[in-house]
Formats: sequence, C-alpha cells, structure tokens
Amino acid sequence: MRKKIRTLVGPFGPPPVPPATPGVPDSLSDASGVLSAVISSLGVDAQPTALQLKTIADARARAAKVMARWRTAKAETIRLNARLKAAGLPELEVKGP
Repeated sequence: MRKKIRTLVGPFGPPPVPPATPGVPDSLSDASGVLSAVISSLGVDAQPTALQLKTIADARARAAKVMARWRTAKAETIRLNARLKAAGLPELEVKGP
C-alpha cells in the first residue's frame, strides 16, 4: 500500500537537506534552497510533519546566522570607511541586504 501511495504523491517528507560543509559558512543561498525544497514538499493538503517543521526552523536559524555575519561585516566596513576617509583614501563600496 505504501508503494502505491508513494507512486501517487511522491516520497514522504522533505527532500534530503545537504549537510553544511565543515569549515564553510552557511549562505543565504543554502538556507533558501532548503526552504524551497521543504515548501515544494508541502504540496499535499495536510499538516506539515515534525521533520518538515524542524527543517524549516533549521533553515531559518542558518539564515539568521548569515544575516548576523552580514551585519557585523557591514558595521566593520563602515568603521573602516571612516578611517579610509580620514586618511584621504577611497572608501569601500558595500552592496547587499
């Protein structure tokens, strides 16, 4: 019976989430990919599973860490630009969120 159901609705739960690569920081692209995979698995008219909810929470946590790193880098760049400007040097241009 399970095989017949899988044939009709696809595999149960979200697609496998690639583990974070050791030594490589998460990126917004990683978190977005995970969220996209989970959302696409929610195509059935049912409550999300515990695994889907955990995967969403994990992806949000990964994205929050990335944004915290971004805010830190942006603040450091602002301080550096003040020093560069005071020294008569061109400032760094910051692009991003």
